[in-house]
This record gives sequence, C-alpha cells and structure tokens, in this order.
Amino acid sequence: MRRSVPLLLAGSVAAPLLAVAAPASASTATATTATAGYLKELHDAATPTGAASASGWRLSMTATTPAGVVMTATDSFDVATRTSREAVSVGRTTVDDIVTVTGRGSYEHGTILGSVELTDLALLHKSWVFSADSSADAAGEVKDSSPAGVLASVGQDGAVTSASRTTGSDGSHTYVVHSKNSLGTYTETYGLDPAGRLSHASATGPGAGVTSATLDPAYGPQTIARPTPAQYATNTELARVAAEIAALPTRVRASAGSIVTGAKAAAARAHRSALRPSDMVEGAAYARRHRTTTYVTVSISAVRGGYRVSATNPYTRKAVVKTVLLVRGGTARIV
Repeated sequence: MRRSVPLLLAGSVAAPLLAVAAPASASTATATTATAGYLKELHDAATPTGAASASGWRLSMTATTPAGVVMTATDSFDVATRTSREAVSVGRTTVDDIVTVTGRGSYEHGTILGSVELTDLALLHKSWVFSADSSADAAGEVKDSSPAGVLASVGQDGAVTSASRTTGSDGSHTYVVHSKNSLGTYTETYGLDPAGRLSHASATGPGAGVTSATLDPAYGPQTIARPTPAQYATNTELARVAAEIAALPTRVRASAGSIVTGAKAAAARAHRSALRPSDMVEGAAYARRHRTTTYVTVSISAVRGGYRVSATNPYTRKAVVKTVLLVRGGTARIV
C-alpha cells in the first residue's frame, strides 16, 4: 500500500514524492494540556468524517515545491463499486496513477512505468497494465489519505509544539497546529464544518519536498472509471511482447528462411531444382504471408540479387538484418 498521511509537510496523499525531515524529539516538541485537548478533538472528528464517507469520498491536494513547481494529487474511493484511484502529477508530468478494485486487482497507467513497459504497451496499443490480485483492497490502499485518515494522523509524528482553536458563528471550528522538525517550524490548519466533518486543510513551512499545500475533501459516491479491456494489457501480454523482442534475431532469420522455403516450393511446382528470380519473388510473397512476429514489424524489401529482411528492436532502436541472395547455380544463401 502506498503510505499516505495528512499534509504535505508531514507527508500527504503524495507522500512518496516528498523528502520530509525527521520530526523533532519529544524534548523539543512538548504539547501543552490545551494543545493535547485540541489534538484529541481533531482525532475524535475522524468519527463523523468517517460517517460522511460511508458511501465514498475524494481528497484533492494542491502543493507548491520550493522551486515553485505545482503538484496536484487526488485520492478517491467509491464504496458501491469497491474502487479507489490514486493520481499524482508534478507540473505536467503524471508520476502516479493507479486504480484498484477490491478482490480483482490494480491498473497502473503506462506513464508511471519504466521505458520498457511503456514500449510494450505502445506495441499493444494499450495505455494501462492490469495486475490480477484476489487479495486487492481498494479501501486499504487509500485509507491513510481518506478525510478520516487525515484527522486520525494529526500530530502522530510527535513534533507538535502548540495548537489553537477558533469557533465560527455557524458552529464550525478552525484548528491551527504548529509543529517543528529539523528544517524549522511549519503550520497546519484544519477546518471542521458544523457537523464536525473535515471541510478543508492546509499547511505551510520549510518542508523538504514542498512549502505549502491545501487539501479539499468531498463526500459521497464517486465516479471512478475502470480501464476497459481495450485500454489495458495484462502482465502475461507484456511478457509475450518482451519475449518476441528478445527473440528478434531468430525471428528475422526465420523470415529469411521462409523466403528460401517459398522460392524452393515455386521452383518445385515448375519441376525445377535451380532457383530463378521469379521464384525469389514468390518466396518473398510467401514469407510476407507467414509472419514470424506479432508485435514487431519485419520488413522484406527487394535488393540487388535478392531480398533484405529487417526489423528494429524497439528497446534499443537497433536494426536486425538478414539478406537472402540468389547465387550462381540457382541456390539461395542467407547472409
């Protein structure tokens, strides 16, 4: 499970992207009795917040890095379909996008995979990879980044130095929590609506990964699109593509051999043993009809004295080439 905790400066829905400094020791971050009471109120608010999330929820985050790059993340869960989604972008780059379905498995978008897997997907004309897993737990994947999870983890790093609370005329509450780590002091703000549910949260401070962040929750059923079979490939399919690419030299030579086989068959039909150029033409046509690859294109083109058989390795961009030549005496040779 991808660990997600409340706010950017203490770890968040995008925790893997952040290098958060270690919290201060208890001797340098001692909470007063009042502060402890406010933290308890925030923790207790996880109960009505969880109740509001009974049919589903979404938590959207926007953060800014020290370099001014904007990071966005959205975690969501729908109870009826037992589906969750975790999506994170830094600037215009998607760095995390996973859909999990309880009891079924997970779908990872190709943009977050390595170059090899991305190449395999392109050859399959797919954009997602599905990994079957009967033990998949969609709710568990995003539990810590749920609105209730945010509240439950406030102050759990032990770095809180003080906290305060203000109450609005409508019965809403705003809590400001100050904490300290080796980088300095940072501030987190949590809003609770009149029903005691998390309404918003934010953070500012000298975080190692970000300097400011806001969180906005939403409650109720969520529409989370699952990739369709036309959009995803399985790991078995990816393995087939990889195996074909690894065997490309053998496949190219096999296509060259098909030219010879087809040419000999054409000569035999004419009751000849020696091959002629016309037989080579039929041999090339035969080889094109009997492809030796499924995902990588093997090209067969006429050259002086015979045919050139080639394919490009999509991983290395290097060509694999064989040439079939009609030599003196009416025989074919592969070089």
